[in-house]
Amino acid sequence: MRLYEYEAKALFREALIPLPRSGVAASPDDAERIATDIGGPVVIKAQILSGGRGKAGGIKFADTPSDAARLAGEMLGTSLKGMPIDRVLVEEKLDIAHEIYLGVTIDRVNYKIAIIACAEGGMDIEEVAKTKPDAIHRIALSIDDTLYPH
Repeated sequence: MRLYEYEAKALFREALIPLPRSGVAASPDDAERIATDIGGPVVIKAQILSGGRGKAGGIKFADTPSDAARLAGEMLGTSLKGMPIDRVLVEEKLDIAHEIYLGVTIDRVNYKIAIIACAEGGMDIEEVAKTKPDAIHRIALSIDDTLYPH
């Protein structure tokens, strides 16, 4: 299963995981309305099924609702990394004290669920993997095993 960021965050909200206020916009007007509702600086994030959006120009910061509308308008209807952008996530901008990386994927070669974590953030996870491989922690779980709440 591949999820857009806004879809994954909807699942997190259902699990009562605290998240920044956000909404999905399909037009500049939607983005402006969401930013107005949030009432402060926001992040505009292109919704494509790929990592590396920030470095590719798919994450922008807006101080005002009109900036959010303009930036959403610049992204929507274009493509990023060869994928069309038809939605953007408009999310409350937060001060980041510490960034971590956590990924859950399927290891198709070994038929396992792969959980990957790194306390050094995710923006350059590929570089961290090359230069500090011990900083990345991996756990492989059998797909047939039950996952426990802990």
